[in-house]
Amino acid sequence: PNTGRFQKGIVPYSKGKKRAEYMSAEAIEKCVNTQFKKGNKPHSTLPVGTEMVISGYVYVKVAEEAKAKKYVNWKPKHRLLWESVNGPIPEGCNIQFKDGNPKNIVIDNLYMISREEQMKANSIVNLPDDARELLKAIARLTREINKREKYEQESKC
Repeated sequence: PNTGRFQKGIVPYSKGKKRAEYMSAEAIEKCVNTQFKKGNKPHSTLPVGTEMVISGYVYVKVAEEAKAKKYVNWKPKHRLLWESVNGPIPEGCNIQFKDGNPKNIVIDNLYMISREEQMKANSIVNLPDDARELLKAIARLTREINKREKYEQESKC
């Protein structure tokens, strides 16, 4: 079947040839306006300083895009603010929001916490026994609901 793709092992007719060997002068002239030119950037390129919300956090573009990784030159705005006021963030530390709102980016709303302290603060072990048991029961119930929904979807097929 013709899929519109080269099959394995088939070599394109233009491989290893100069453009003039497989295109007419008129065809080459028509292509000049739309062909890629060294130093051009795509129309979708965003300038350094652009802000974007990714997973609820505001990120700022701090450098031009790297070729391989999409967001390598984007940094969280709250971390940039913290570093501009307090200096570099030590290894193993995070910057958090006092009010829990990641869009409220003011220095008075930020604090630094170690990842260990953050894990302990967010851990279920800090809750009272009855609250822990309730959370475990909710998790079991959610798993059972998901299992039944998956079974129903599979049986419909």
